Amino acid sequence: MARQLTYTNYSTGSRRRAAGTVGIIVAALLIGVISVVILLASNDFDIKRALGMRTEEDTTIAEADATLPAMAVITAPKDVYSFLLICGDDGEELSFMAEITVILSTADITVNAVSPQQLLSYNGRMLTVEEMFREHSYDLVSCYRENSTLDIDKYLRLTTSRFKKLMTDLGPITVQLDYDIPYVVDEITYTFRKGENSLTSDLLLKYMTLSATGEALLVNQEKALCTLLETHFTDALIEGGKDYFSSFITYFNTDISIYDYLDAADIINTLLRSDPTIAVY
Repeated sequence: MARQLTYTNYSTGSRRRAAGTVGIIVAALLIGVISVVILLASNDFDIKRALGMRTEEDTTIAEADATLPAMAVITAPKDVYSFLLICGDDGEELSFMAEITVILSTADITVNAVSPQQLLSYNGRMLTVEEMFREHSYDLVSCYRENSTLDIDKYLRLTTSRFKKLMTDLGPITVQLDYDIPYVVDEITYTFRKGENSLTSDLLLKYMTLSATGEALLVNQEKALCTLLETHFTDALIEGGKDYFSSFITYFNTDISIYDYLDAADIINTLLRSDPTIAVY
């Protein structure tokens, strides 16, 4: 099911906190993921009990409701769920980090790349996100949760090699460039050419880490993650969601379990049918 990707720009000081993604299967990136299904699947509560979802005797009603828009059938203890996606290798620089949030009532999925220079309070010190990743890698999630205005429900982190393997399995994404972008690897200059670029595996990671600097790089990361979710968050997940989840969750160090996914499967399928909007804050 093809969807029109929409990018929505907001000022830095007032970026929408209703961000983007649910489930996250590619996840996540992604993406979950990069992967949206994995992300929504990550809701850490018994969704069937919490939502009062139908029992076997109500199968006919459940099947009818599943065809309605997400806003008509998705209800939960809260409306917004946010996930933290981290990619990088211990002892090296952070490759990228992003908040992915889903708003259930409107079926909006948004992505916000986190600046590596964002300051965090840690044990009485002020450290950047990049410093936290480099010096206290496995305290990064808990520290970010304490410092964030978002309620971070779950996290997914993966190494650069696992990200590249994930993207090899998922397949490429296409980005449209308005001009040539040079980048340097081992003192050799390469170029992302103007026009359509099919990016997968190592080339996508280079685009997300070397195609710009500062705020411009964050924008490129956000657009790449949105495109990744747009490309792979499709109706195919409705029939093969469990298999997707079982395959892709192994790429991540995460607090999302298969039980989370199974409990959230009905909601994920309803979201997929609702034609969600995937956008940058």
